[in-house]
Amino acid sequence: MNIFVAIALVQFTGASGQRIDINAAEVTSVREPHDFTAGHFAEGTHCLIGMTNGKFIGVMENCDQVRRALVGRGASGPCVMVCGETAR
Repeated sequence: MNIFVAIALVQFTGASGQRIDINAAEVTSVREPHDFTAGHFAEGTHCLIGMTNGKFIGVMENCDQVRRALVGRGASGPCVMVCGETAR
């Protein structure tokens, strides 16, 4: 008997241009960086992706692009779409 496991990896770009593959099923939140996080993430970070392990990953893509990429890829649709942010 063969068992296959599929993981939905979504590719993003780190602030220094490196490729970041994210397991969509482990995303807990998507949000824009705030002014008080400026020193914690590299310049060019436009979106923070919260993970189940409590860490945040900063990416160059904006949060709308991140949400579109995650929806339907194993991420929780309602959370990824809102995550406490308000429309601007």
